[in-house]
Amino acid sequence: MLYGERLKQLREAAGLKQSDVAAVVGVSSQAVSKWETNKSAPDGDAIKALCKLYNVTANDILGIDTPNSDEDIWQLREALRRDPERRMLFDAARNVKKEDIMTAARILDALKRSSEDGVD
Repeated sequence: MLYGERLKQLREAAGLKQSDVAAVVGVSSQAVSKWETNKSAPDGDAIKALCKLYNVTANDILGIDTPNSDEDIWQLREALRRDPERRMLFDAARNVKKEDIMTAARILDALKRSSEDGVD
């Protein structure tokens, strides 16, 4: 599931309007709409506020599945090591939990997409 679908699902389950979420997070209703349609991504502060609002983790919002096996962890490690844009994550993450590495990678992808879409 894409993060936009997940954000909409969480909002609707909480019985909130986009304007309600916008007020809590400190953004415009249009920003929430763009997140829910995958036209832009929430920044780190917004993700923190959304986690608190919905009582979920960033992994839950970003749709990150936790690896279930050593093979999954090895594949994630190798993907980070080989990707030049994520290499610094690999180097910095030697003693970091796998869930945190995956969250950081997803956030970087979301930031990259939002900058490609021309969203500041």
